[in-house]
Amino acid sequence: MNRSPGSRPRDEEGGSNAASSSFEETWQFVLKVGEAAVRYGSSAPRLQSYLEALSRHFGHEGVFGVTARAIVFALREAPGRLQRIELMRAPPAGTDLNRLARLGDLLDDVTADRVSLSAASIRMEAIDRIEAPWGVGWTLLAYCIIGFSLAPLLGGGWPDAWVAMVLSGIVYSIVLLSERLGDPFADWIPLTTAFVAGALAAIAKLWIPELNLVLVVLSAIAVLLPGYAISTGVIELAAQHILSGAERLMGGLVGITTQFLGAWLGVMAISHLVSLPTAASAPSVDGMWMW
Repeated sequence: MNRSPGSRPRDEEGGSNAASSSFEETWQFVLKVGEAAVRYGSSAPRLQSYLEALSRHFGHEGVFGVTARAIVFALREAPGRLQRIELMRAPPAGTDLNRLARLGDLLDDVTADRVSLSAASIRMEAIDRIEAPWGVGWTLLAYCIIGFSLAPLLGGGWPDAWVAMVLSGIVYSIVLLSERLGDPFADWIPLTTAFVAGALAAIAKLWIPELNLVLVVLSAIAVLLPGYAISTGVIELAAQHILSGAERLMGGLVGITTQFLGAWLGVMAISHLVSLPTAASAPSVDGMWMW
């Protein structure tokens, strides 16, 4: 087929989505995007902008409400037509920034007519099947490095750093086991990991009296602190998404409280069994190691 000199070949997946896609296809795709974005950890403002951009691109009037518990989809094919509304219970929100970024790139391609809706649906299924980029071994190493590195940054000494590294590895083992056992166990991860870290740190203090319990336990469970949920909640509150922002913020604060409670219970359980030694904390790691 002849092309004019200035023409650019169209993507084989592409086409004019707005012209070739039916209202039903658009509706189903919008529902799928909303459900996937929540599972990947999208904030309410970002998800709402995704859905509004899609509805505008396909020539429909869309209104969407997003909270941590539910998503309201309302789409009208054209002015004067009946509005189609669906209330979807939001799936459990996760934090998968890799998949979320890929989903954002895909939606950019859709709105730029580089990918058809049918091809986009296939790519969304492929995104959903993507496995974690790092295996168990690398993730365990990352946990240990974070625990080992954070202790000196908080003013701890070498004993604090080494113990925090070991406890971080144990924390990841508990996370891995809980996730394999299912949701009932995974829901207790903040409490169980903090409790075990606190108890083991207290036991280690029997042999290392200069150990700083607060610093060691904090370094060991730092990976699990819900910082993303809290920051996302603050962003949503600032964007006037009050319900979603308040739910995320309160969820993050409850998570932190649960972790602190678990750590305190772990230390107290050991201290009630044996008398923990009192000694001055180990000297901080020399600043030359921080660079």
